[in-house]
Amino acid sequence: MNLRIGNYLEARKHSELIAKWYKQEWNVPEELTIERLDRFQNTIPFQVIVFKDEIPVATGGIYNEVGLFKEFPHYKANQPWLALLYTIPECRGLGIGTYLCDFLDRELIGSGYKEYFLFTSTAESLYLKQNWVPIDRVIDRGKPTVIMKKTLL
Repeated sequence: MNLRIGNYLEARKHSELIAKWYKQEWNVPEELTIERLDRFQNTIPFQVIVFKDEIPVATGGIYNEVGLFKEFPHYKANQPWLALLYTIPECRGLGIGTYLCDFLDRELIGSGYKEYFLFTSTAESLYLKQNWVPIDRVIDRGKPTVIMKKTLL
């Protein structure tokens, strides 16, 4: 399997595809995703895309603002956040999400970060395998959600 990370410019080129993925998975309005990706630069926040044999199969990014803040604004003190990590269904379980997270870990370490955060209602087991630690549990938008932290070495 030939995997490659595309930077924010490549993610931007595929903004319509990423928007369709997010709409399908989390009901995020497509226009919002496209607008967000168009604003990103090579700083936080940023979004990357993963290619498998040069076909887009996953995406995710590092953000300073996440949806959790609407109901739980005290989490704004925790920065930055892994967010909107998505892998197409037919490629789940192949290690692509881990590959993407490992890349993001290295990017954050290179930028001097010592930790980052995420929240999920669906993928806690994936993140536990990558040394993320639960720090809280909440009900967010009607779903049991875990908030996790990863300390970077």
